[in-house]
Amino acid sequence: IVSYNHVKQDIINYFKKPADAVFTVLLDMQDLWFDKITNHDKTSINSYQLPDKFLLYPASTWAHKNHLGLLEAIKKLNNPDIKLICTGHPTEHYEKNILPYIESEKLFQQVKFLGIVTDEVLFELYHKCRAVVVPTLYEAGSFPLIESILMGIPVICSKVTSLPDTIGNERFTFDPLNVLDISNKIEKIYFDLDYREENIAQLKIQRKKLINTNAAAKFEHIYKTICN
Repeated sequence: IVSYNHVKQDIINYFKKPADAVFTVLLDMQDLWFDKITNHDKTSINSYQLPDKFLLYPASTWAHKNHLGLLEAIKKLNNPDIKLICTGHPTEHYEKNILPYIESEKLFQQVKFLGIVTDEVLFELYHKCRAVVVPTLYEAGSFPLIESILMGIPVICSKVTSLPDTIGNERFTFDPLNVLDISNKIEKIYFDLDYREENIAQLKIQRKKLINTNAAAKFEHIYKTICN
């Protein structure tokens, strides 16, 4: 049992499993970490001295998370008003490739890496950001995308693996290997009010699907099928 059809297809292709032996069931996206934050402190991010508007990308700095592609898109836009805040574990890739790129392209005034932050800080970053951007090259399932949808935070993402199905509208996706495509979508989600409103409306539709996936009934059906 897997969460997404693209994972099912990988298992069929690479492990030579028959299609009827692999089932797709996405669990109900309820009782997640941010659901437990009730009395949150909006001042928890004051010490980071963040800009008034910024994009957020919460992800460890592994190469496939495609921070470099995102930074190239920021550079291409050549607009100092567009800021980027990243959170997550700084890997070796960050030290060897990402940080040198920021230095060489003089992006320190626009880009800031905070490293690992608390749930409370991450919660505030989600709600303060202009939008979330997910430029990953591969995901089984993207929690930053799911979390943005569930919290109603404007979000754009790569058109890879499960992400297009999760966001449900290709207008809010981009080719993660096409810097121009990424930069165009960043500019729209940052400045275009109509585009932002359309995005938020789409998130409301997808939220209902994520919260109520009918997972329990699907599991019951699978178990009965196997037993029979």
